[in-house]
Amino acid sequence: MRQLSSRVWLHETGISWRGIRGQGEMRWRDVERVYCGSYEIHAHYIPLGTFHRLKLVSAQGQKVSLGERIGGADDLAKEIAKFTLKVLLEKAMQNFENGQEVDFGKIIVSRNEGVTVRTWYDDKKIPWQEIEGYERNGAYFKIRRFKKHFAVSVSSEKIANAHVLHALLDGAMHQVWQRAPAPVEGRKKS
Repeated sequence: MRQLSSRVWLHETGISWRGIRGQGEMRWRDVERVYCGSYEIHAHYIPLGTFHRLKLVSAQGQKVSLGERIGGADDLAKEIAKFTLKVLLEKAMQNFENGQEVDFGKIIVSRNEGVTVRTWYDDKKIPWQEIEGYERNGAYFKIRRFKKHFAVSVSSEKIANAHVLHALLDGAMHQVWQRAPAPVEGRKKS
């Protein structure tokens, strides 16, 4: 049995690929959304491996799905993030500073409202002052809230531009945490 695989080349101006579904290329300046996530496969509690999904969407609507057919997809996703961060972050920051909502797929960030996590049954709004911390890995993006036992988790592959989301939250939360009032003497800070 022959394994289906694809080849990917990164260069200064963009990405090129060739695989079973054809070939193509996309310039970095045209990349609008990067979705990447990982998941582990187990058989009776025995890990069989970690698989990665990687999808790029251009401003013109061109889509390319890579990942499971590519060796080293996690490293590829990190390299793509390096090439796309500056342009995508500038665009996101401009929208954020102008008071517009910034859409990251299942997560929306608003300067006025905070963070909204879209679920199939409800939208969970998390005001800025409730956010204790956040983190991301290949599988999930988690938002921890003050005085809540469970973090709000979203599958990484459902978030567009998770690297940009993380950088945007770094800037916004730095300002929020600086504005937080100092604990009053004799009161516990929780």
